[in-house]
Amino acid sequence: EQVIQGLQKVRVDDDDEVDAVGSLAASAEALRLTAAAPPRNQNLGADYEG
Repeated sequence: EQVIQGLQKVRVDDDDEVDAVGSLAASAEALRLTAAAPPRNQNLGADYEG
């Protein structure tokens, strides 16, 4: 019975790890899409150029 509980605990840990990797992959994809999108404002720093 302890072995089964141990396996279930490991399985839960694996699920958490998969979720974390999935979140990182989703974040990387969102950043990639954001970087690929054209900038909304071409003069983003114009006010600071003097």
